[in-house]
Amino acid sequence: MRIKKFVAITMISLLLLTGCGGNDQKNATQQESQTQDTVNDQNESTAQTNTPEYSNSTTSQNVASQYYLSLGTLEKEVELEGNDRDFDEVEILNGKLIFPNGAIQSVVIKESDGKERFIQATEQEVRNLINALESVDCSGTITATSDKKSEVILVYKTKDTEYRTVSIESAENNHYLIRVKEDDRDEFAEIEDISDRNSEQDYDVVQVKSQKVSEIINHWIE
Repeated sequence: MRIKKFVAITMISLLLLTGCGGNDQKNATQQESQTQDTVNDQNESTAQTNTPEYSNSTTSQNVASQYYLSLGTLEKEVELEGNDRDFDEVEILNGKLIFPNGAIQSVVIKESDGKERFIQATEQEVRNLINALESVDCSGTITATSDKKSEVILVYKTKDTEYRTVSIESAENNHYLIRVKEDDRDEFAEIEDISDRNSEQDYDVVQVKSQKVSEIINHWIE
């Protein structure tokens, strides 16, 4: 009788131990699974943080046009239209600059100390600047040297809904060096060619001379 009781107690003890071991193993498996999920979430979060962002929203500053637009935008964009104008390229036509169909959305001044500031230019002032640039001779042969006094940046949205930033850098004796850049994911902005329709020659930079351009820009700097 004592032997049977001993055997029964032993079997009950083994069953209890086996049950506890099973629960411990189940808990360990659940904890391991939860830990792995946490690690995966952290890795995913880190990967998203390290991924470069690129956005065309006006709050993004990853590309040139959006950076300058973040400094300020004109109360009313200045639209340019005409049959001779291209849809997205600044060109040279019959020896003169011609801007594309589109709209100027912002004007920024970069002064000699390197500081950049938005200019709330009037529509007429912007049109006067474009008219002055398009009415004088334009050359791909650069003879003037930049005087580092000022640089005007125009944010230009083309008819094809592409952004260009047009740099008008002051040089000696009322000369200006004109460069056009397009937004670029890797380089912030990339030089866009200015093409001569007649010769099909491409230029990274062209030169104009205009007292009128100087008067307009000097008024903005004062």
